[in-house]
Amino acid sequence: MSPAKKDYGHHNYPLERIEKAIDWLKSHVNQKIGIVGASTIGTLALTAASYFKDLTLTIGLTPSDFIWQGFMQGNKDGCKEWPVEGESLFSYRGEPRTSSPTSI
Repeated sequence: MSPAKKDYGHHNYPLERIEKAIDWLKSHVNQKIGIVGASTIGTLALTAASYFKDLTLTIGLTPSDFIWQGFMQGNKDGCKEWPVEGESLFSYRGEPRTSSPTSI
């Protein structure tokens, strides 16, 4: 869920990827588009639904009710996960997202 390959953290995932998938599905005659996710991806599903009106079905299994600070995964000083300063779980148009949009 990270912006880079082989980066297993959860930080600044570009919501444009969801937007691009929606556009592709619409261009292939899909009229109803849904998204589903669990845990952190459940939070992604809810966040994407708040950004993109073309998502007509949204299922979030055990999502958070807020957008977390971005975090990395691996092994750093004996920790498996640690926060990334200044980053969010998601980004949109190059900016970290800390809440749903009021207008895009």
